[in-house]
Amino acid sequence: MKVYKIKGEEFKINSNDQLKYENEIDVFKINIKKVDLIKFIKETIINEDVINTYYQENIEKFTESKNFSYDQIIIKQEDLTST
Repeated sequence: MKVYKIKGEEFKINSNDQLKYENEIDVFKINIKKVDLIKFIKETIINEDVINTYYQENIEKFTESKNFSYDQIIIKQEDLTST
């Protein structure tokens, strides 16, 4: 394992180099707003349309399809009309 000691020298920065460096930096302004996170999620991310769309796209996960033959449907209808 090699260990190096950093020299404690003062580096003099040329003012032209400093200006060049500062001119190449993009400056960004950051605004922080206080937001009600639960309200934001309910109104923008998880709203009724999103839930309904998800349900329609994944309906097989939430329902169980039953396969009936044509004869079973006819018999079922006859049972319903006879009562």
